[in-house]
Amino acid sequence: RPSPQYPSIRSTRPYCPCMRPSLNFLGVGGFFSVKLGQSNVVFTGSSGRKLLIDAGVDLKLLLNDAKVSPETFSAVYISHLHGDHCGGLDWFALYSLFVSRQRPTLFVASPILSTLREWFAATTAIMGEGILALESYFDVVAVEPRSEFEFDGSRFQVIPVPHISPKLPVGTHSAPMPEDQVPEIIRSCPRDAYNVPRLLSYALCIRPAYNLPPSTHRSLFFSADCNRAAGTAAEVASLDAAYADADIVFHDCSEVPNPAHTSLQQLQELPEDTRSKIFLYHTSDERLPESTIQSMGFAGYVPRRVEFEL
Repeated sequence: RPSPQYPSIRSTRPYCPCMRPSLNFLGVGGFFSVKLGQSNVVFTGSSGRKLLIDAGVDLKLLLNDAKVSPETFSAVYISHLHGDHCGGLDWFALYSLFVSRQRPTLFVASPILSTLREWFAATTAIMGEGILALESYFDVVAVEPRSEFEFDGSRFQVIPVPHISPKLPVGTHSAPMPEDQVPEIIRSCPRDAYNVPRLLSYALCIRPAYNLPPSTHRSLFFSADCNRAAGTAAEVASLDAAYADADIVFHDCSEVPNPAHTSLQQLQELPEDTRSKIFLYHTSDERLPESTIQSMGFAGYVPRRVEFEL
């Protein structure tokens, strides 16, 4: 298989009579990011159809900056129910219905569909539109974990990954933060208000749908939001298998211990051949220099608005 090289991520090898599918990050930052934008991603298929992977609260700003019209998307995938990944879905739905007059497909992992329906109904009710059901805006496709859906010449396997552990959300990976270090605004809340349930996110393994020799294409792994430390042994083994199977890995990363994301320190513990194909995203705006990241053995940071081809 071709070795991923940064930043030479395009290939001229023949794939099919159409264009090569590609992945393009509109934003590469975390929830609080302003400069880097939230990690919303555009997948362009072999015939040019577009799939939006996650729809964060700054989606319309990212699309405007990239000069990408929301009308160009025929489908959207939501990895999990956090605002930087689904907070712009109501805007996208309303725009599709009232402006572009089209009905996109919505792919979503079946375990989170009912909660997404409830959230969506609440947000559209607040906006006073009176059309509450997801199905009023989208052709909804529920995807079972570990199964696949196809979109425009590519296969997307939905992989459940650990995201939030059932600990205090203001702690390290190994133990809750000492009580005297918990911010007062949180410490004053009822205890149950800042204990969170275990939460999964649904990553994607992306491959061509055609039966092609490995030398003619690349497979991509998109981690969505993932905290290896929150995973069971089986979940971590599943992640390691996904890394091994992919030619390029896009992995969210926290520069400091974080209960929701794999830390940079943890990613440094991965084997060298794994680190060499990892591009990091979901970072803070004040991240380390890329040269420092590359000196740790990683491929680098995910560049914005650059196509990674399958």
